[in-house]
Amino acid sequence: MDIFKGISLKLLGLELLLERTPKLRGKVVLVQIVNPARSTGKDVEEAINEAVSVAERINIKYGSANYKPVVLIDYPIPSYEKIAYYAASDCCIVNAVRDVSGRDRTTLSEWFAPCEKLGIAAEHGYFIRWNKEAEWETSSSAQDCEWKNIAEPIMEVYKETTDGSSIETKESALVWHYQDADHDFGTCQAKELVSHLERVLANEPVVVKRGHQIVEVKPQGVSKGIVVDTVIRTLINTENAPDFLMCIGNDRSDEDMFESINKATSHSVFPTAPDVFACSVGPKASKAKYYVDGCSEVIRLLKGVTAISPQREVISHSQVTFRDILEVAS
Repeated sequence: MDIFKGISLKLLGLELLLERTPKLRGKVVLVQIVNPARSTGKDVEEAINEAVSVAERINIKYGSANYKPVVLIDYPIPSYEKIAYYAASDCCIVNAVRDVSGRDRTTLSEWFAPCEKLGIAAEHGYFIRWNKEAEWETSSSAQDCEWKNIAEPIMEVYKETTDGSSIETKESALVWHYQDADHDFGTCQAKELVSHLERVLANEPVVVKRGHQIVEVKPQGVSKGIVVDTVIRTLINTENAPDFLMCIGNDRSDEDMFESINKATSHSVFPTAPDVFACSVGPKASKAKYYVDGCSEVIRLLKGVTAISPQREVISHSQVTFRDILEVAS
């Protein structure tokens, strides 16, 4: 089991599906094949315990003597047995979270296809789309990508010498992933790769960043913080200034968002000060004021938001507070 492969997210997604669609109870089964952990430690143990706990909760809540919504296979099985499971399933998800962690615009469009009014910023804000019908806009900082011809061969060397690592090629960036590599060796390789790339790309219009078990090279002037500035400025200029801001993230790159929101509120750029909830996922040093323990807590908070939203429509010009959301979510 790798703590970043999204097993708990899959289980929480199934739980939400069964909660919202009662007719599927007794019909839908999630078979989760848990690969052996590549490393040990408190984080891995907590991830395993969380997955088992969520699976047990779902089976108790929605299962019966003849039906278990979740089947966890946490022991080694031969390849032919895995293939049999894949062939028998109606839908097969393999390492879905890891494979789409770069959040390119095509993937995000597919994920949020039902959300017609949702604005999306892809690849750290290199692309932005204000709603489903709008065209994708490209960052004004867009440059040619000749630098990829320098960076990619170097990343290839580190991929070949680091078992379990991989390279993701995005439209605007290159990302070296090492979440499936040995933790200690991958961390050492990441530090060395950052140093190597910074030297050879010193004269290129790019930045080299370490993220959550990744090393990324992307254009200068592109960050999640800049996207937040753009969104806030656009909302204010169109007289749609928000009265509530929620910003949640778990990666180093998300700190740019927290910093941007903090600056905007401290400099009083809003006509009326909004209620702000900046939250990191997991206890760690962060510019966010709050934190939650994990993804399940994030989902609980988002449920609170969706529950409070209809109440806003009943009372005009009312302001939603974080306290309101906590009361609903609890």
